[in-house]
Amino acid sequence: MRHHFGGAMISAGIALAAGLLSAFISGNQAAVYQTLNLPPLSPPGWIFAVIWPILYIAMGIAAYWVYSSRGQPVLRKRALALYTIQLLLNILWSPIFFGLMAFGGAAILLGALIIAVVLTMLSFVRIKPCAAWLLLPYLCWLLFAGYLNIGVFLLNP
Repeated sequence: MRHHFGGAMISAGIALAAGLLSAFISGNQAAVYQTLNLPPLSPPGWIFAVIWPILYIAMGIAAYWVYSSRGQPVLRKRALALYTIQLLLNILWSPIFFGLMAFGGAAILLGALIIAVVLTMLSFVRIKPCAAWLLLPYLCWLLFAGYLNIGVFLLNP
Protein backbone atom coordinates (compact mmCIF):
# COMPACT_ATOMS: atom_id res chain seq x y z
CA MET A 1 0.00 0.00 0.00
CA ARG A 2 2.80 2.43 0.88
CA HIS A 3 4.46 1.77 -2.50
CA HIS A 4 1.24 2.59 -4.35
CA PHE A 5 0.62 5.77 -2.38
CA GLY A 6 4.20 6.94 -2.93
CA GLY A 7 4.09 6.14 -6.63
CA ALA A 8 0.78 7.92 -7.07
CA MET A 9 2.12 10.98 -5.24
CA ILE A 10 5.25 11.05 -7.41
CA SER A 11 3.10 10.82 -10.53
CA ALA A 12 0.82 13.59 -9.23
CA GLY A 13 3.92 15.64 -8.41
CA ILE A 14 5.14 15.29 -11.99
CA ALA A 15 1.81 16.54 -13.32
CA LEU A 16 1.83 19.44 -10.82
CA ALA A 17 5.40 20.29 -11.84
CA ALA A 18 4.28 20.42 -15.47
CA GLY A 19 1.59 22.92 -14.50
CA LEU A 20 4.07 25.01 -12.51
CA LEU A 21 6.50 25.00 -15.43
CA SER A 22 3.75 26.18 -17.75
CA ALA A 23 2.76 28.95 -15.34
CA PHE A 24 6.39 30.02 -14.91
CA ILE A 25 6.97 30.23 -18.66
CA SER A 26 3.70 32.13 -19.15
CA GLY A 27 4.50 35.09 -16.93
CA ASN A 28 1.91 36.94 -14.88
CA GLN A 29 -1.28 35.14 -15.92
CA ALA A 30 -3.47 36.93 -13.36
CA ALA A 31 -2.47 40.35 -14.67
CA VAL A 32 -3.18 39.35 -18.28
CA TYR A 33 -6.52 37.77 -17.33
CA GLN A 34 -7.64 41.02 -15.67
CA THR A 35 -6.97 43.01 -18.86
CA LEU A 36 -9.05 40.79 -21.14
CA ASN A 37 -12.58 41.29 -22.36
CA LEU A 38 -14.14 38.04 -21.11
CA PRO A 39 -17.17 36.11 -22.36
CA PRO A 40 -20.21 35.49 -20.15
CA LEU A 41 -19.74 32.80 -17.47
CA SER A 42 -16.05 33.64 -17.07
CA PRO A 43 -14.96 32.71 -13.55
CA PRO A 44 -12.94 34.99 -11.30
CA GLY A 45 -9.20 34.56 -11.83
CA TRP A 46 -8.56 32.95 -8.44
CA ILE A 47 -10.66 29.91 -9.37
CA PHE A 48 -7.97 28.71 -11.77
CA ALA A 49 -5.47 28.44 -8.90
CA VAL A 50 -7.93 26.17 -7.10
CA ILE A 51 -9.09 24.00 -10.00
CA TRP A 52 -5.82 23.30 -11.82
CA PRO A 53 -3.91 21.68 -8.94
CA ILE A 54 -6.86 19.36 -8.33
CA LEU A 55 -6.94 18.41 -12.00
CA TYR A 56 -3.17 17.86 -12.13
CA ILE A 57 -3.30 15.61 -9.07
CA ALA A 58 -6.15 13.59 -10.62
CA MET A 59 -4.21 13.32 -13.90
CA GLY A 60 -1.12 12.08 -12.11
CA ILE A 61 -3.03 9.50 -10.10
CA ALA A 62 -4.80 8.24 -13.23
CA ALA A 63 -1.47 7.91 -15.03
CA TYR A 64 -0.01 6.01 -12.08
CA TRP A 65 -2.97 3.62 -12.02
CA VAL A 66 -2.33 2.82 -15.67
CA TYR A 67 1.43 2.59 -15.15
CA SER A 68 1.08 0.19 -12.21
CA SER A 69 -1.62 -2.00 -13.74
CA ARG A 70 -0.83 -5.57 -14.64
CA GLY A 71 -0.75 -7.07 -18.08
CA GLN A 72 -0.79 -5.63 -21.58
CA PRO A 73 2.51 -3.72 -21.59
CA VAL A 74 1.99 -2.54 -25.17
CA LEU A 75 -1.37 -0.96 -24.30
CA ARG A 76 0.12 0.65 -21.18
CA LYS A 77 3.03 2.07 -23.14
CA ARG A 78 0.69 3.51 -25.78
CA ALA A 79 -1.65 4.96 -23.15
CA LEU A 80 1.20 6.58 -21.24
CA ALA A 81 2.63 7.98 -24.49
CA LEU A 82 -0.74 9.62 -25.17
CA TYR A 83 -0.81 10.90 -21.58
CA THR A 84 2.65 12.43 -22.09
CA ILE A 85 1.57 14.08 -25.35
CA GLN A 86 -1.49 15.65 -23.73
CA LEU A 87 0.63 16.83 -20.80
CA LEU A 88 3.10 18.49 -23.19
CA LEU A 89 0.24 20.19 -25.05
CA ASN A 90 -1.12 21.32 -21.69
CA ILE A 91 2.24 22.87 -20.81
CA LEU A 92 2.30 24.79 -24.11
CA TRP A 93 -1.19 26.30 -23.88
CA SER A 94 -0.58 28.90 -21.15
CA PRO A 95 2.58 30.38 -22.71
CA ILE A 96 0.78 30.72 -26.03
CA PHE A 97 -2.39 32.20 -24.50
CA PHE A 98 -0.95 34.35 -21.71
CA GLY A 99 2.67 34.82 -22.78
CA LEU A 100 2.19 35.48 -26.49
CA MET A 101 -1.47 36.48 -26.25
CA ALA A 102 -1.99 34.43 -29.41
CA PHE A 103 -5.61 33.59 -28.62
CA GLY A 104 -6.37 31.96 -31.96
CA GLY A 105 -3.28 29.78 -31.81
CA ALA A 106 -4.11 28.86 -28.23
CA ALA A 107 -7.63 27.83 -29.29
CA ILE A 108 -6.22 25.57 -32.00
CA LEU A 109 -3.76 24.07 -29.53
CA LEU A 110 -6.59 23.58 -27.03
CA GLY A 111 -8.54 21.68 -29.68
CA ALA A 112 -5.55 19.38 -30.15
CA LEU A 113 -5.27 19.01 -26.36
CA ILE A 114 -8.92 18.03 -26.07
CA ILE A 115 -8.46 15.39 -28.78
CA ALA A 116 -5.33 14.10 -27.02
CA VAL A 117 -7.20 13.85 -23.70
CA VAL A 118 -10.07 11.95 -25.32
CA LEU A 119 -7.58 9.55 -26.92
CA THR A 120 -5.80 9.19 -23.56
CA MET A 121 -9.10 8.40 -21.86
CA LEU A 122 -9.97 5.83 -24.52
CA SER A 123 -6.59 4.18 -23.98
CA PHE A 124 -6.89 4.32 -20.19
CA VAL A 125 -10.37 2.78 -20.19
CA ARG A 126 -9.03 -0.37 -21.86
CA ILE A 127 -6.46 -0.79 -19.08
CA LYS A 128 -7.99 0.71 -15.93
CA PRO A 129 -11.49 2.17 -16.40
CA CYS A 130 -11.39 4.19 -13.17
CA ALA A 131 -8.28 5.98 -14.51
CA ALA A 132 -10.24 7.13 -17.55
CA TRP A 133 -13.11 8.34 -15.36
CA LEU A 134 -10.65 10.26 -13.21
CA LEU A 135 -9.78 12.34 -16.30
CA LEU A 136 -13.41 13.27 -16.98
CA PRO A 137 -13.39 16.48 -14.86
CA TYR A 138 -10.21 17.52 -16.70
CA LEU A 139 -11.92 17.00 -20.06
CA CYS A 140 -14.96 18.97 -18.91
CA TRP A 141 -12.74 21.82 -17.70
CA LEU A 142 -10.88 21.84 -21.04
CA LEU A 143 -14.18 22.06 -22.92
CA PHE A 144 -15.15 25.03 -20.75
CA ALA A 145 -11.68 26.49 -21.33
CA GLY A 146 -12.32 26.11 -25.05
CA TYR A 147 -15.46 28.23 -24.72
CA LEU A 148 -13.51 30.84 -22.75
CA ASN A 149 -10.58 30.78 -25.18
CA ILE A 150 -12.79 31.27 -28.23
CA GLY A 151 -14.69 34.00 -26.40
CA VAL A 152 -11.47 35.82 -25.57
CA PHE A 153 -10.32 35.42 -29.17
CA LEU A 154 -13.54 37.00 -30.46
CA LEU A 155 -13.72 39.76 -27.83
CA ASN A 156 -10.06 40.83 -27.97
CA PRO A 157 -9.16 41.55 -31.60
